[in-house]
Amino acid sequence: MADADKKFVLAVDVGSSSVRCHVYDKAAKLVGKSQQGYQWLYPEPGLEELKPDQLFDDTVGVIKGAVSDAGLTLEDISCMGITTQRSTWVTWDKVTGEPFHNFISWNDSRGTSWATAMNQSMRIKLLNFIGLVSHNATGNKRFCAARILQMKPGCIKSVCSPPVRFNADFYASTSLTNIMGEYARNKKLRRAVKDNRACFGTVDTWLVYRLTGRREHVTDYSEASATLLFDPYARDWGWVLMRYVGAPKLIMPKIMGSCSKFGHTDLSVLGAKIPITCLIGDQAASMYGARCFKEGDVNLTLGTGGFFDMNTGQRPHTSLSGTYPVCAWAIDDKLTYMAESSFPGVGTSLELARRHGLIDSMSELHSLVTSVDDSDGIHFVSGSDGGLTMGDDGAGERFTDEDLELRDKDASAEGLSFDDLEQDASSVSSASRRRPAHFLRAIVESIAFRAYRILKFMDEETHYPVGHIKVSGGVARSDFLLSTLATLSDKTVCRPIEHETTILGAALLTGITLGIYPKSGLDAREARSGDIFRPEEERRSNVQLEYSRWSSAVFQPSRSTISLSSAVSESGSSGGSSSVFAIGPDVLSSFQGKKPSSGTCLEDEDDDSPSVLARSVAAASL
Repeated sequence: MADADKKFVLAVDVGSSSVRCHVYDKAAKLVGKSQQGYQWLYPEPGLEELKPDQLFDDTVGVIKGAVSDAGLTLEDISCMGITTQRSTWVTWDKVTGEPFHNFISWNDSRGTSWATAMNQSMRIKLLNFIGLVSHNATGNKRFCAARILQMKPGCIKSVCSPPVRFNADFYASTSLTNIMGEYARNKKLRRAVKDNRACFGTVDTWLVYRLTGRREHVTDYSEASATLLFDPYARDWGWVLMRYVGAPKLIMPKIMGSCSKFGHTDLSVLGAKIPITCLIGDQAASMYGARCFKEGDVNLTLGTGGFFDMNTGQRPHTSLSGTYPVCAWAIDDKLTYMAESSFPGVGTSLELARRHGLIDSMSELHSLVTSVDDSDGIHFVSGSDGGLTMGDDGAGERFTDEDLELRDKDASAEGLSFDDLEQDASSVSSASRRRPAHFLRAIVESIAFRAYRILKFMDEETHYPVGHIKVSGGVARSDFLLSTLATLSDKTVCRPIEHETTILGAALLTGITLGIYPKSGLDAREARSGDIFRPEEERRSNVQLEYSRWSSAVFQPSRSTISLSSAVSESGSSGGSSSVFAIGPDVLSSFQGKKPSSGTCLEDEDDDSPSVLARSVAAASL
């Protein structure tokens, strides 16, 4: 039992592969923690689900575990807050409280048919046209949102080509397409909608509903705005859009400020009445934990995926180049927005490298990538365009998890199998000297290059002067990656000592509601600077050259290919004797002279926690 004058704050973080809980004291010092991994379900191709009751039970378990680890009792906890992955949702019966289905992930694609039909419909075309005309006439960015809107499972996609060739998908995952997909296949849900009994909620909403004994049906602005069901300009659910596209009339949760009194835990659940005083989305919590309080402050999260978030103050920002407006947090009715853009396949790219035996642990990454001067003509393209390319001229094809395509300018490809590359070094002089470090360096460089590309667009469009970039997440432990980003962007990159910014941000906001932590600047919890990475002038020209070559590999791929099965060249490229070799993972492993290792190489923010990459590569999040 703690002293009566001591105050303790509890924060829950539901991530992409685990749920964890931290307990902080009045000085915001970590005093106890607990973590539990969970498994996603893949009942059919394209479907990604999570059991609601299992997630709730895991959450209760880590709450009790963290409190026990801190040497406290549940009665010692002054308040608790929750931060979660966004746009994963469930519906349930408001009378019985029973879910109609499992949680449906933002990465689920059950709404594909509906999205395709809707994009081809006159409704969306008319909406795009009205938005285009209105935006050109008024310059109002609210009309810009209508101009670029298209439906896509898991995201909103821009229909307007940006000034340069860039993947402009809006990775703000939308629940709308998957709601329509589930509505079409779920008879119970359709019946409940007809009877006005179907409640909708994201992960935070479900947890609060259960923790409060099924009394509260609430969410916050940051969680709500990460779906297509919310209008960031009206600051309310997008009823007009939902009616326009024929969405079912679900019972939506009440939207409240991030620092609010959302209810208290029921005695039957935890045995104590703990006030729930914060709900916030994971990226917004990370922004707050990194102290990105001023307009123009930028936070980069490098975990399973990569997220760039920029504080835009009290104005939502809409872009034609792939950034989108979401709410960050609301304190005392003051709503702060952020512009967000993301790119998939960050941690999953390194997990791919681990599964092919290139690396065993994150600790050896820096020594390996710096053991070579460059990637020796290898270029890696990840995400939806995922691939690895090889070639001194920067062009090449891509590889996926099933087909690794290696391109080499010096290869004499006619009738050549990959085994020949090992046996006849003279036939492929470059490939014979390449080592795992070259492949790893190409992967790490590609992460820095993709981050820089998004930063460049955000910098140009938002017109906020970005002086430095704050980074967090498991992949941000790579010094080489951060140094490369700093040199290429010509900006200072800061990695705080407290790298667990997401759950820390949620804890700070939780304590603000009851006055445990101050609102202005959080003077009681000044952030320590941590590691600072500044541009390296001696590397600048080489980094810029590699970035240029990588860009060529992404946007000007070679058409020359060789398949492992036929090992026959289909030359279609112009100039030189460039060739591409499609090889399997087992062949790549033998080429590297290493056996693929088991386990994981990248761990979550806690050193003793399960890997953030434990989820399937196919289920990589943003």
